[in-house]
Amino acid sequence: MRENFRYRKKAVYVLVAVIAICLLAELILMQRNENVLQRSIEVQREAEAVKINTLDIIRNVHLLDLGLRGYALAPTKQIASALDSALANKGRIFLRVQKSLAYLGFPPEEFSQVKDLTNEYFDFIFGLKKLIDDGQHEEFKKLFAEDRGYQVWRDHRALLAKVNAFADNISAEAKADFERAQRNIYLLQIVILCIVLPTVLYTAYYSNQTVSLAEKLKESEANRNALLAEQNQILERAVHDRTQEILAQNEEIKSQNEEIVSHNEHLLSQQNEIEKQALQLLEKNEELERIRKAISSRNDSLSIEVERQNQHLSAANKELLEQNNRLEQFAYIISHNLRAPIARLIGLTSIINLNDPDDTAKVVHMIHQSSEELDTIVKDLTGILSIQRLSPTLYSEIDLEFVLAKVKSILTEDIAETKASIQSHLQARKIFSLSPYIESIFLNLISNSLKYRHPNRDLNVRISSSQEDGHIRLSFEDNGLGIDLERNSQNIFNLYKRFHFHVEGKGIGLFLVKTQVEALGGSVTVNSEIDRGTTFEISFKVIPPKPHEQSA
Repeated sequence: MRENFRYRKKAVYVLVAVIAICLLAELILMQRNENVLQRSIEVQREAEAVKINTLDIIRNVHLLDLGLRGYALAPTKQIASALDSALANKGRIFLRVQKSLAYLGFPPEEFSQVKDLTNEYFDFIFGLKKLIDDGQHEEFKKLFAEDRGYQVWRDHRALLAKVNAFADNISAEAKADFERAQRNIYLLQIVILCIVLPTVLYTAYYSNQTVSLAEKLKESEANRNALLAEQNQILERAVHDRTQEILAQNEEIKSQNEEIVSHNEHLLSQQNEIEKQALQLLEKNEELERIRKAISSRNDSLSIEVERQNQHLSAANKELLEQNNRLEQFAYIISHNLRAPIARLIGLTSIINLNDPDDTAKVVHMIHQSSEELDTIVKDLTGILSIQRLSPTLYSEIDLEFVLAKVKSILTEDIAETKASIQSHLQARKIFSLSPYIESIFLNLISNSLKYRHPNRDLNVRISSSQEDGHIRLSFEDNGLGIDLERNSQNIFNLYKRFHFHVEGKGIGLFLVKTQVEALGGSVTVNSEIDRGTTFEISFKVIPPKPHEQSA
């Protein structure tokens, strides 16, 4: 029953919604009919205006013809004013016709064709007028006899017929559209009537049933109230009897409650003792947790300290290995490079002949040369050893532009003699490092480029710097002789190694560059091709200056 009622209720809602939609559609169609009717009225008005304006064009052409004929008979200003009036009216009439035709949607090509013919005819008429003014009457008669105005008139009549037919067709379409919409409204009203009438009947039928059900419910409610009153009396008697029983039970419960209260007091005292012991356990647990955290923190500190000590030991081991390598190299240098001049000194002192002055002078000169060579080697070794005693306290902020300018000033004569071009592109200008080493690196690399330039082209040296990934990168690039890396890659930065012997040199410059770069914590690489040039790439870690050094 309830399911049927719910379905009927939904059906009523659906029918009401359908009726509302149909009424809305009817309103829309009525509004559309009104728009169609308004459009039809405007179209008819514009069609009539087009007809009148098209006739005005024909009348204006007639006025032009009459003015020409009158001017041909009596060429006076009063008669010529008819021609001027026709010319002045032409533009206004054409504009009105063009606006109306555009509103109606008439093809503009046909009107433009007639408009062009009319303009040509006006030009023709005023050309005839000029012939009259010039006294060329025979030429005027000859052209006038062509009767071009008739053709213009025919074209205008044809245009008028097309415009009338087009306007009538538009009016007929608007009327048909209006009648079609009117029919749709009628059909929609019939549909609404077919839906509304059963709905009203259905609503009236169920309204009567609802009233009948309401009367039955009212009678049933009265019977139910009487039954409830009778049941209430029975319940009141039962409640009274039960209340007496409960009072007796309450007395018994009261005596039991007194026993429970005393027992609860005993339990409460025991609970207080347990809470006191729990609090003591909690305090001990907190103390144990603090001890555990302290031990854990100490373990973490010890782990960090051990890790730091391991890193220090690793760095120290690495430094010791490097120091051993350097000591081995120095031992080799001393054993190899000092042996030759010392051996020459010993040999020269053993062959000296004091009885022969010339031979003595020659030997003394050779001893002097060997002594100078030995002194040079000792100075070189002293300079190299001084690099190993680097102190970070001597670091300062260095301007690379200033360093380059200083080195170029030192090498002014060599640069001028070789006609070398030294270009710089220093994106990173500042570096925190040791100024003498940076100047020495610039001086040695630029000097090498000047020494080993190519004899068949001008020397170009390009120096650039950049900062990326926490490193300062320097690049020294030239177009000199180049180095055969396949043969000499292992010896490029070794002491007293040279690869070109047509210029003077000791083979210590690149060794100093590599030693100084590594002493500053950097690295140097070389890329070279024979007869193409050489590029040295140097990389330093960015070291931030200390506050007092930055302010200085």
